[in-house]
Amino acid sequence: MRPVFLLFVLFLTACSRQQPETPFTSKSLSPTKQKQRIAVLKKKLESAEKEKDKAQREVELLRHQMESAELALIGRKLSEYEKRLSKLKADPDAYAKFLPQEKSALFLEERKLLHQIIQAGPSPLSIEAQTVLDKILRLITILSSENQT
Repeated sequence: MRPVFLLFVLFLTACSRQQPETPFTSKSLSPTKQKQRIAVLKKKLESAEKEKDKAQREVELLRHQMESAELALIGRKLSEYEKRLSKLKADPDAYAKFLPQEKSALFLEERKLLHQIIQAGPSPLSIEAQTVLDKILRLITILSSENQT
């Protein structure tokens, strides 16, 4: 019985307690104080919006730099693959062993990344990505046609 009584007393004290007034609903602030508070809040809002814009510009810059670096890496991988392929063509036996390998998976992840860069919108980077993607697809087509002959 005693725990129930304590719970009841606790409930009554919680219900009778008044809620503290927040600065936004305070009726005791004079109109000039409220105007000053509004001005301060406006300044804080403007400052926060400027910081948000700055952060968005920085995100876009970093995204551009990252895509540019990825594009350069893919271009380098493609050049290395083409060099290795030209060396293989010098040895007909090694080239004949190389041709039956699956070509549709060649540069698959890189093609997905290039597609994302192209889909991001018209920019010099997307044009370069389209050029690299065309080279990859042309290489796959050539290798597939040589494999069939």
